[in-house]
Amino acid sequence: MRQKTLVSALIHNPDPVLLDEPFSGLDVGSSLVIRSLIQELAVRGKVAVFSSHELETVERVTASSNAGCHLK
Repeated sequence: MRQKTLVSALIHNPDPVLLDEPFSGLDVGSSLVIRSLIQELAVRGKVAVFSSHELETVERVTASSNAGCHLK
């Protein structure tokens, strides 16, 4: 369900993309899909801002992106 909500939010091509805890409550497969989506947004030059308590996931998303990333 969260994936459908995310896709419907992105269909309008917003800039920036703001996501609050996008990985919360997802299974491993769904988390990988969302992670790939965020990385693809960054590669396309979109500003993707997201919050997460899962620092390891945040590091993986930002490290594999070609865009500049800032962790706070």
